[in-house]
Amino acid sequence: MTYKIHPRVHSLVVLAALTLPVGTSYAALDKFQPYATARVLHDSNLFRSSNNKEDDTVAYVGGGIRTNLKVSRQHFLVDVEAVRAHYDNFDKLDHTRLKGRAVWAWQVGNLWSGELGTTSERSLRSFTQTAVRQKDMRTRKAGFFKVGYQIHPDWRLVGGVNYNTVDYQDQKNLERNFSSGQLEVQYKNTLNTRVGIRAKHSDYSLQETVIGSIKTNNDYKEDELSAVFYWEGSAKSKLDARFGYTKQSFNELSDRDYKGSTGRLTYHWLMTGKTRLDLAIWRET
Repeated sequence: MTYKIHPRVHSLVVLAALTLPVGTSYAALDKFQPYATARVLHDSNLFRSSNNKEDDTVAYVGGGIRTNLKVSRQHFLVDVEAVRAHYDNFDKLDHTRLKGRAVWAWQVGNLWSGELGTTSERSLRSFTQTAVRQKDMRTRKAGFFKVGYQIHPDWRLVGGVNYNTVDYQDQKNLERNFSSGQLEVQYKNTLNTRVGIRAKHSDYSLQETVIGSIKTNNDYKEDELSAVFYWEGSAKSKLDARFGYTKQSFNELSDRDYKGSTGRLTYHWLMTGKTRLDLAIWRET
């Protein structure tokens, strides 16, 4: 099951912004937040080697803009960021990371709401995937559509599809694309707690592996059935949890198939206005 929405998502978001009838009294720039960022990271094993460990210190300097344009009950969110990375020892790895996100958070009446958006990121390839010590830029693009319907004051139906591509400047064998669709039924009580059941299906398409003269198909499918739990203790404390069963089936490499329990537990705590703590534990394929 493949969802061909990604190539058109950006155009749809822009088209909606241009064609939606807007009166000046209904449009307002709810957020315009430029920012600068700087950090220094010391990596004791830059190339993720088990034998020859080499360290380096990396300095990151950059900035970005976050915006939120409110048009009646619609929100148009755009985030862009550029960060320059400078390596002390391995300066050939110096690069600029670019990130962008455009989302239309839509609402129709009191029962329908959702999101239509696209994201893009260009960054340095991780050295956990290959031992090749060279600068290789990776581009990740995604398009998504989410929809929610309030079928009852206490019950909500949530669905969505997304399409992702991952491209590499040099290591073409690592390129892949994948799509997924999910449906979730949620029940909410008066204590800001939601519980539900989620069903999700994903298709992964990877590059073929050639061993000798034999080509091997690496594509696989993944099905998941999970119980989900959301708790909002306060404006500063939230908990998300998912526990379920996952089945992963490869087209040819059946020895890689997996059936078993998976899950993720994440706790968000806004300690102060400028400090947030996230704690997570997970078991996933």
